Amino acid sequence: MGRWSSDTPSTGVAAQNLTVDKAQLLEKEYFHLRDVIESFDQRALTIKGWSVAVGAALGALTRERTWGLVAAAISSVVFWILELYWRSFKHVFVMRAELLEQFFAGGSQPVPLQIQTHWDKEWKTNGRKQMIRMSWWLHVCFPHVVVLVIAVGLLLVLND
Repeated sequence: MGRWSSDTPSTGVAAQNLTVDKAQLLEKEYFHLRDVIESFDQRALTIKGWSVAVGAALGALTRERTWGLVAAAISSVVFWILELYWRSFKHVFVMRAELLEQFFAGGSQPVPLQIQTHWDKEWKTNGRKQMIRMSWWLHVCFPHVVVLVIAVGLLLVLND
């Protein structure tokens, strides 16, 4: 008899194949998320590099030293906020990857191919709160705080 014959029970081969297909989709989704997360980390390093380069250039290359240092301090805060947004976007992908890891460790099976739906829900629920929590994590605030402290410190020293 064929695969879809009337004597195939509802929990038979078709349902088992569906479960296997979902697990395969979840596995592919997991590895895609890992690639996305790694790309976020690479871009975060670029943001840090921009922060230092722009801060140093503004502080050193402007004719009016005071305004250059003010601009360097402001740019470090702007890049810090940019990195906070970037990291909080990444965090939502990490949460989805963790959900999939729980499934592969024996937890309940999530619905596959829900990256965007999960992202939207998590960002609306926790996105900005997560930004505030991570703002002082050392690997997030460095080097932005260093540029800010140096710029403000030089402002104070040079204007005394």
